[in-house]
Amino acid sequence: MKLFKRLLSGGPDQQAPKLEAPSQVDGQEESRVTELGSQSHTRRELLRVLTRDTLRFCGIPEGWVECQVLVVNTRKAQTHMHVRLVLRHWDDQLVRHAVAFERRLMAEVQRFEPQASEWLHSITWQFKADDCPYTEMPPPETWTGAPLAVSLLDTGGGPGSDYDEPMTELEQDLAQLMAVRDSALAELRSDIPDFAATQPGMR
Repeated sequence: MKLFKRLLSGGPDQQAPKLEAPSQVDGQEESRVTELGSQSHTRRELLRVLTRDTLRFCGIPEGWVECQVLVVNTRKAQTHMHVRLVLRHWDDQLVRHAVAFERRLMAEVQRFEPQASEWLHSITWQFKADDCPYTEMPPPETWTGAPLAVSLLDTGGGPGSDYDEPMTELEQDLAQLMAVRDSALAELRSDIPDFAATQPGMR
């Protein structure tokens, strides 16, 4: 029996290694990681609850907007959060008031967390509404109410062409640049001597 104990212990002169207690630094680091994890969980739930309550307060039906919270841990042991509002149901009024809703949500978050701007870095939108009726882009003049300026290179515009509409400032500048280019090419051609065709030698 004594021999069996000696084999397990590594010999009569060897003792089992002693387990060292974790250092104070390691303990503090572990406590810090636990604290950050708990804080991130609390803030994530806060963002979700406030988004849900703000949607209800504004009268937006449940299921139209989904709140997703993205958590990013930096190398400096900082936690940054990003809220993604996913639009699941298309409604023209909701889209027109998306900016107003975003501002209201941020105000609610800062009411509970005055320093929220230090860890909440963005609120973005993602459109996943299959019932959106707008599947194609409208005509270009929709945005400004004015017809899109047509390039002279595409229309063959210029004096005597069929393009009789007044030129824009951009088109006038482009026409001047083309005129300067044509003039420079003409001068270059005039400087090149006009050699006669080589005739076969006479014997």
